[in-house]
Amino acid sequence: SDVVALIVNQTPSDLWLTGITAERGKSVLIRGTATRSDAIATFLDRLAKTGRLREVRLVFSNNANIDQAPVVQFSISAFPVGNLPLNEKGSKRG
Repeated sequence: SDVVALIVNQTPSDLWLTGITAERGKSVLIRGTATRSDAIATFLDRLAKTGRLREVRLVFSNNANIDQAPVVQFSISAFPVGNLPLNEKGSKRG
């Protein structure tokens, strides 16, 4: 939940998040819509500078229209630092 709060707090005012998928040991997938592509670039930069996320990258961005208004839909992936899988009980490493 702290990763989701961190992501939301970095969101520019002209960008809306439509989904966040976070699972322990895996990259976070962030989906959203922006009014301008430079808002996505600003968001990427803010996420990369947090120090809590690594490998922040734009997966895709597509121009679209919502009720005749031009928007940019996007997807970003990032790996939360410290987001490592738990060892299974009883597993041994040698």
